[in-house]
Amino acid sequence: MVPAASSPNSPRAADIRLADRWFEALDQRRIGTSAESWVAQVLGIHVDEAGAIWIQLASVDNPYTAIVVHVSPSTTVDRVVTALEERVASDARPEIIDIAAVA
Repeated sequence: MVPAASSPNSPRAADIRLADRWFEALDQRRIGTSAESWVAQVLGIHVDEAGAIWIQLASVDNPYTAIVVHVSPSTTVDRVVTALEERVASDARPEIIDIAAVA
């Protein structure tokens, strides 16, 4: 018998599918087009009990540049990429980009 937590329709399974989609969308994706561009590596994804998603990223070339992006279920991948590009363009170095708060 399969435990309820591993059921394909369980909230946990939905969180895993959501995390997988974000991973596929962002891991190894080039952020920016200028000489300042970088390739993202997803280090971790956490979906909290409220449904907010926390994505930890770093540059493939410099894993010490880790940044956390906080998104809501309605946030688009394009919005995340734009926020990451703006971060590079403005040369700001926040540790967290909170997109969920503005979504």
